[in-house]
Amino acid sequence: MGSGFGPYSDTVLPMLLAEKGTITWLPQKLVYLRTHAGSLSSNSNDLQAYLTAQDEFKSIFMALCIRNSIVEERGRLICFLIRWFAGDTYTVLNRSALNPDMKLWLYILKRDLRSTKQAESYHCLLRHILFWARAFFSNIWHHAKCW
Repeated sequence: MGSGFGPYSDTVLPMLLAEKGTITWLPQKLVYLRTHAGSLSSNSNDLQAYLTAQDEFKSIFMALCIRNSIVEERGRLICFLIRWFAGDTYTVLNRSALNPDMKLWLYILKRDLRSTKQAESYHCLLRHILFWARAFFSNIWHHAKCW
């Protein structure tokens, strides 16, 4: 997924498989999910990989909602996705050596606001704007203390 190492691929796969038939719970452990501090997703500062994977994930998610007539919950689910992706984007920005300039912050905010419109929720929109405002000023404060 996306243009890089494929963040979110492990999340979108079960969503796509669920469309193929019924998912059944088994008590046996069939999959082992290995997570560790040295993993690529825990250390990557490839912002483009995350942004392109997020866009692809949203497209797949919207198509699944349409094909499966998910209407009532779609806005709330999109809001959760936007919050999840915003947190990941903020984490990647903080772990990179980049000192994001105003253009990058505005680009990310505009990009995410377009997604927030799909959620059709003013509450979601307001939370998202406040999230990025806090992230932006926190970043400015951090860099000001480093001078």
